[in-house]
Amino acid sequence: MNDLTRSEDPGRSGGSRSVVSRLLGFFSSVWLGIALLCVLFVYASIGSSGLPVRLNIFRPDAWMPLREAFELSEYEWFHWWPFEVLIALLCLNIVLATLRRIPLNLVNLGAWLTHAGIIVLALGSVWYFSTKVEGDAPVARREIVARLPGGEEASMIATPGGTMRIGDGEETYILQVREIVPEWELLSGDDKGKRTYKVAVFVQGPDQTFIRELLAGYPQYTEDLVRSDDPQQPFVRAKKTRGKALVDETIELSLDYAPQEYFYLAGSSALYLREVGAEEWIERPIDDLPRFNDYLASYDHVWLGSSMVPPPLRPIEVAVPPADVGDPMPDVAFSITEHLRYAQMRQRIAGGGDRINPAATVRIAVDTGAMQDYELLALDPQRRTALGGALEFHWLESEPALAALRDAAPPMLHIEIPAQDIVLEEPIEIAPGEDAPFTPIAGTEYRYRVRATPTLADRGVSLAIVDIERGEQNFTRWVFDDPAMTRDLSGDGGMAEHSGAGLIDENIIMTYEPGEAEALHLIAGPEDDALRLLVPARLSEVTERDVVVGEPMTVTEGATLTVLRYLPRGRLEARPFLVPPAQRDRSVGSRASMIRLNLPVADTGSDSGFDSGGGSPVESVWLPYHDYPFQREEETLRRYPYRPTTVALPDGRRIEFMFSRRRLKLPSPVALETFEVESHVGGFTGETASIRDWRSMLKFRAETGWTDPIAVHMNNPVEFQDLWFFQSSWDPPEAPRFQGDPGSSGLNYTILGVANRNGVLVQLLGCCIAVAGMIYAFYCKPYIRRRRQAPHAAIAREGGS
Repeated sequence: MNDLTRSEDPGRSGGSRSVVSRLLGFFSSVWLGIALLCVLFVYASIGSSGLPVRLNIFRPDAWMPLREAFELSEYEWFHWWPFEVLIALLCLNIVLATLRRIPLNLVNLGAWLTHAGIIVLALGSVWYFSTKVEGDAPVARREIVARLPGGEEASMIATPGGTMRIGDGEETYILQVREIVPEWELLSGDDKGKRTYKVAVFVQGPDQTFIRELLAGYPQYTEDLVRSDDPQQPFVRAKKTRGKALVDETIELSLDYAPQEYFYLAGSSALYLREVGAEEWIERPIDDLPRFNDYLASYDHVWLGSSMVPPPLRPIEVAVPPADVGDPMPDVAFSITEHLRYAQMRQRIAGGGDRINPAATVRIAVDTGAMQDYELLALDPQRRTALGGALEFHWLESEPALAALRDAAPPMLHIEIPAQDIVLEEPIEIAPGEDAPFTPIAGTEYRYRVRATPTLADRGVSLAIVDIERGEQNFTRWVFDDPAMTRDLSGDGGMAEHSGAGLIDENIIMTYEPGEAEALHLIAGPEDDALRLLVPARLSEVTERDVVVGEPMTVTEGATLTVLRYLPRGRLEARPFLVPPAQRDRSVGSRASMIRLNLPVADTGSDSGFDSGGGSPVESVWLPYHDYPFQREEETLRRYPYRPTTVALPDGRRIEFMFSRRRLKLPSPVALETFEVESHVGGFTGETASIRDWRSMLKFRAETGWTDPIAVHMNNPVEFQDLWFFQSSWDPPEAPRFQGDPGSSGLNYTILGVANRNGVLVQLLGCCIAVAGMIYAFYCKPYIRRRRQAPHAAIAREGGS
């Protein structure tokens, strides 16, 4: 018989059992242990995978994360009181069953060791989880430091497209990161063949512009590039043309480490605020904030999709009191009343305005099935046009104004090539897309296309954006109605600086006369309900039509225009758009979340973007989530936003807010020396699976200075001052995201995971003891029992003979 079933229960006495004996018997029951193990298996499965909601369990949406209904992360699910109670009961069962049912002897030593190892493992886990701290820290590879002779100094993170100003008045310098080469090979000098980190900074100074190349670790090789007259090589080294490496020694630029002093806790929330002009954020921790579900107080606070089932209304009340003596509002306790898991801030037109402010929602559709909606405001110069100026919305107070619009001249592009005596005057036709064909200029190598004709309302000017090609050369010309402002953009998106006029090719001259007649004109007025459409004569025989809201109108072959909504007294209102659950990307995590913060009655600043309309008093404001609360825009990393929300208080102060995570200070600042990526054959393809290893070479600031570089890479964490650092994410290459963006070669920063590991050695000890016990039970115990039974077997054989 098994030892467990053969051992007598010491609680039995004459067939009667006391209450204590009954409890001891229940908690030492083997069946209780089996039941607890089954419950733990189910609990762990639900916490890790969720509940299956589809028969095909291999689909990504086949599992519903039940723990998120309780607002628990996976870590919190296994640190929740039900799990801890189950583990405590299992440990109690193991201890009592071992003491009451398994005699301590040489044969049962394996069972005792196994059970002891499980108890030690459980105790180590209690220590581990009760003191666990985990988060991540972004570390940039370098920062650019600029200094002027008077002692003024400014810095910014080296990131593609980063911009910074230094100086004042006429002595202002504007710096922009034009290019970063993570692995630049030195081609000359004593260091030939070595590789380093190169940053090319475009410098626009008071008197001249140039590009300064900075090399990490090699300041002696710093030099400037200046504009040349060769289109094939627009920049040349200043040393060749001017005899010196630097064309402007007034400004000093250098690369330095960008040490990180904080790491940001996973699964945490915090509100950051400061008075406008202050350098440091003041943190207010947010406790018990939901993270996985929508908590909405009113449908009037958000935009809902037309096909979306409205979520249930369930407001929250999470207090956010001051927690720092430097808090700019020490007597004000904020509260969070709503939380959105996945939302995007959008502006839409709403009715109910108290003045004439015509607003319309217009849909343009083509016979291929593509369509696009536009929100237009007739009295807003920046929002009254669409389609690059091909659609305009007007409010006319009289019929004569309409007549003047009917007779308006079309926009014209004047083209002159003096060397070939070519003068053209072409009506402007807007190119329908980036792949639209170019129009050749007869007798020349030039070809052009007009991409858009926007109006810059803040400057009171109009322009035509024209793409120009001449052989292998291509560039974009911004042709303003004021010729003095006309500028060229090179193929890499940079602004040309050539002979003062800003033209890459002076052989072709363009001027622009803005017109009205060639656009689609949606006309409101003079009566509130009057709405008409003027169509250019080249598109349709019927040039003027009355508009019926909701009724499509053909404007040209294969294209229709529909006014979906018209509001004579509309207003533009910003609200979060609640993304339907089926369209949400779970990998985004908290990045698309927002909170509604209750404030004292205040006037919203014009740059907040969250006003209640016309600068009227507000009592709450929506705050988008930020992965990291960067101190200023010059510290931001590519792919991570910096959108502080500014609110003006009744006392005249302006306060900035940001919603992010809690931060803890690192015991020592950490800097990134180099960052390396090892790829499989074929290189990085854009998929994580093509990466074999990430490696960050880190330096920590000690009392004696920076340490030697320490390698941190996948599955190889490094311990420094009781914290472990491991590779969490990185900066992959990225194509240009918009016109003028230089794109990125990547490798400009690393994201380090940071955590402590208290109790890990105790957990390891428990595992070793348990494994040793199992080895003893499976291999040593049978041997001992055979040795003990051998004499009895021999006697039995002799007796039988």
